[in-house]
Amino acid sequence: MDDDDGREDAWFEDVRGAVDDWAQDAYGFSLLERIVSASFDCFPDVEYLQLPGGPVTELSTIQYVTSANVTVDWHTAGVTDRVYLDDHRQPERAVLLPTEDWPTPELRDAGGVIVTYKAGWPNAAAIPRDVTMALRQVVAHWWSNREAVQVDPGLTAIEVPMGAHSILSRQMRRPAA
Repeated sequence: MDDDDGREDAWFEDVRGAVDDWAQDAYGFSLLERIVSASFDCFPDVEYLQLPGGPVTELSTIQYVTSANVTVDWHTAGVTDRVYLDDHRQPERAVLLPTEDWPTPELRDAGGVIVTYKAGWPNAAAIPRDVTMALRQVVAHWWSNREAVQVDPGLTAIEVPMGAHSILSRQMRRPAA
């Protein structure tokens, strides 16, 4: 790539956030550290809540919203510890302490349980090398093909490189069986 006038640098700066968003949407994991607020319709029947969008690095709060639309802070890390972060499984989980039970209030119809946590790698150097390579393949593909799908002379549609898809699929967070 020839960068005589800086346009390529500007393009790469613009695409940095886009590739992060794309990876999160397409593969369900966070790249760089961010705050996630996940909502659930109810507390689970088991002793844990699966947390989407990992890798989860810190569990902050668990709140619930009653049918009267009152928000209750049920767990706050370091203040009212009622759960711990199980980060040895994928997806990571908020697990009840042995002395605790999930609350049983009447919740609002949708999104009555809200869990806030940090997810993603702390910096670009911490992202696994295979993920970095896959993202570079995607960016190179986007650079060469400035449209969503390109049709080659043989009328074959070309999408995201398969190598990138294969690598990123392995990082995907799937519910435990």
